[in-house]
Amino acid sequence: MEGVDQVYSCRQPEENRVVCKDAWRSSVAYGADRHFVLSVPGEGGVATISVTADPSWCGGAISVAVVKQDDAHFGVTIPFTEEALVAQGKCLPGERAASVETQLEGGTYVVVASACEPSKCDGNFLVVVTGTVAMGMEAKSHGENAVKQRYSYAWKGAGAGGPLKAGNEISWRNNPVFRLVTPAGCNVAVAVEHSDAAAGAVGVDIVKNNEANFTEAVLPAHTALASSGYGASPQAACGVTTADGDMLFVVPSTETKGKRGDYTLHVVSDKECEVQLLEMPRWGTVEGKWRSALSGGNAMAPEEGEETGVPLLNNPQLRLRTDKEGKACVVLSKVQLAPKPVVLVPPAADPEAEAAEEPVEEEPEPGYGFVVVRNPEGASEECVVEGFEVLKQVEPFMTEGEASVEVDLSPEGGAVFVIPALSAPGRGGQYTCAALGAGVDVLLEPTPSTRAAWLAPPTPPPTPPPTPPPVETEEAAAEQEAPAEEVPVE
Repeated sequence: MEGVDQVYSCRQPEENRVVCKDAWRSSVAYGADRHFVLSVPGEGGVATISVTADPSWCGGAISVAVVKQDDAHFGVTIPFTEEALVAQGKCLPGERAASVETQLEGGTYVVVASACEPSKCDGNFLVVVTGTVAMGMEAKSHGENAVKQRYSYAWKGAGAGGPLKAGNEISWRNNPVFRLVTPAGCNVAVAVEHSDAAAGAVGVDIVKNNEANFTEAVLPAHTALASSGYGASPQAACGVTTADGDMLFVVPSTETKGKRGDYTLHVVSDKECEVQLLEMPRWGTVEGKWRSALSGGNAMAPEEGEETGVPLLNNPQLRLRTDKEGKACVVLSKVQLAPKPVVLVPPAADPEAEAAEEPVEEEPEPGYGFVVVRNPEGASEECVVEGFEVLKQVEPFMTEGEASVEVDLSPEGGAVFVIPALSAPGRGGQYTCAALGAGVDVLLEPTPSTRAAWLAPPTPPPTPPPTPPPVETEEAAAEQEAPAEEVPVE
């Protein structure tokens, strides 16, 4: 072995072999992720699947995967879901071949040959399958009856809203939103293709509003129908089956908020569907806060025996106006609670009694929400008065995420107010409250008294109580009363 620089090892390939030739293509739906139908007969067997790019390939990393997914429509979800992925292989750095060997039961699978790097997804390749049994493979095409649409746009400015995750819901809804309407039920798949590696991982979500009247924006109260997850590959895709007259919203986004980049949205369906890019919604927004003197809890009636008024009304009050009859969505988000106020208790006079006190259990953080109320007709336009009517409320109060309701509004009748509240009175914190109309303009603003309370200087902390003098024990008192010993003078 002294004169050998490299050793190559190989094994005898199986006699059963099938080959398909294809190409990765940019600007085509699923162009960087080519799909093949693999049929395994009988009880199955061992299969070796390899993807080899042409010698001229300079597009970077490639991979091959075997997926078992019955509801893939026109493709498969990438990154692959854990339960759908059977096996996957990736090429070594600098190589142009990827392969995987796996045991397959009898049935139908999808082989996915992927070009893994954005802006590098054009070139020819071969897919070769060898196995212990004769297997069939053919390219998985959309078919002649598929309806294919393509839209080019970009993430930029406030429209680079980032991912759908806790704490980023408002920003995620600022991403470009495409409204998709299917007059007749059909299978629909969407794929986001991008060529700028600086955009990082990208993904796409398909959602449906729980309130059908809102057609121009995604609401906090929506149902997630499909999601691609986030991946750094050139394409992210997912699909759904729709019903007659469904209205869905497609939201492409980057995994990192603020990332700019161009992309193309591909929509493939087996029946006609309408796709429209929506304008960014104009939410009326108020940045508010609870203060110790402006946090009355959520009780709508005074405690028995007290005449202090309705505790709920001691919270911030936001006037909600509309120009005509319609629906509005009100959202409370970005809630941050201040630490619980420290209650100063004078020290115990008896140290032994203090040591014997039981430890106090830590109270859970209070819930948050809001109530939408209407004053009696002809009553005040500047604040909520007793005798108000509750139009909608968050129930139960929440401890995380966004709180939202949809409410019917009219310019006629009494004034309408939104009252953000905590379940525990006296707690401080801050929040964002926003409102959006369904085909109507709405205005949300703090009332004069609430604005004045926000601008007032904070209440100074309470003065600590004086420390009581130490308690004299009987022995100490006896020592003080005992006469001093006489010292003999020599």
